[in-house]
Amino acid sequence: MNRWRRSVGEIQARKRRVSECEQAQAALSKLTACLQQMATCLGSNTDSSLLRDELEETRGQAHKICT
Repeated sequence: MNRWRRSVGEIQARKRRVSECEQAQAALSKLTACLQQMATCLGSNTDSSLLRDELEETRGQAHKICT
């Protein structure tokens, strides 16, 4: 493979990795916003086991994105 084609392939691979990173960052940002909203309900009259289950599930999703 010549040098030019290899360079093009490397650029395309790098763009894919950057795109994946941007998507993960956007998803993590949305999950963080959800976590903040749910966390404000803890200890209030809307606190329930369902809320705490949703918090745990959302934390798991955030962890999955980060790893």
